[in-house]
Amino acid sequence: MPADFGASSYASRLTPRTEKGGGLGLPEHAEEEEITASKILKLADLIRTSKKCVVLTGAGISTSAGVSDFRGPNGVWTAEKKGIPPPASRSFETVQPTLTHMALLGLVQAKMNVDGLHLRSGLPRENLAELHGNLFIESCEICGWEYLRDFDVGGISFSKTGRECERPGCGGALRNNLLDWEDALPEQEFQAAEDALRSSDLCICMGTSLRIRPASELPLITVKNGGKLVLCNLQKTPKDRHACLKVHAPIDEVMRGVMAVLGVRIPKLYIRLTTVKKMSKSKRKELVGIRTRREPLRRKKAENHRAQ
Repeated sequence: MPADFGASSYASRLTPRTEKGGGLGLPEHAEEEEITASKILKLADLIRTSKKCVVLTGAGISTSAGVSDFRGPNGVWTAEKKGIPPPASRSFETVQPTLTHMALLGLVQAKMNVDGLHLRSGLPRENLAELHGNLFIESCEICGWEYLRDFDVGGISFSKTGRECERPGCGGALRNNLLDWEDALPEQEFQAAEDALRSSDLCICMGTSLRIRPASELPLITVKNGGKLVLCNLQKTPKDRHACLKVHAPIDEVMRGVMAVLGVRIPKLYIRLTTVKKMSKSKRKELVGIRTRREPLRRKKAENHRAQ
């Protein structure tokens, strides 16, 4: 593994591919403060009056933590397209959740990120649909027991990690759950996202360009059922015409304002994970989390899925 376990390291594991869904390096647009302030009030009101809100997050909500995105002007794939070195990015193993991650504790239902920061913020696993996997999770291929580690489990495309399930009487091989380009989405995760969106009256997309199917189509489930769609992203998206509100401003700035208007305190980070470099070999085998799934991971029919 490379010494840097950041966005570039993750991208380097993917099968080489020229076409990445388009939309690389599109210009970002930040609105004037007065406009953003007005939209924050509208967003807070939408959340306040919503009976069920689902939040779909992408790589853009982690950039303020020092993690590079993929499609932005300085994104990993944008740099690759230009033939220049990838941008510097903090290691996923040491980076901490952003203000937005912490603010979303009571809102998030579905996500597309792989950096593990939602779980690290303290958000319960059952409140998440990890559509594209998680660098820090490995699952037993026999019983489905899922382990949350405090180190990058390595590999991609559901390959074996070299560790075994520690459940008595099992001993099944553990596999990573990180998707490659042509891997099918985890059936349980995608179904959980669809179910949440069908029963929602508000879908908020944050930090995602919504470029690649099928994840990019998820917000339309809410719209087709009469709900509202809000897009918070510095770039335009293919779903802009479906949104009742588009906010072009840094995500942390938006969420700080929304939480203030709602009068909701932003929780403090209480989970802090150590870097693998500081861990003994025996410590690396210890669990950080426990089972979160009762069945072995099933995958949907293969379909191009990358949407960051």
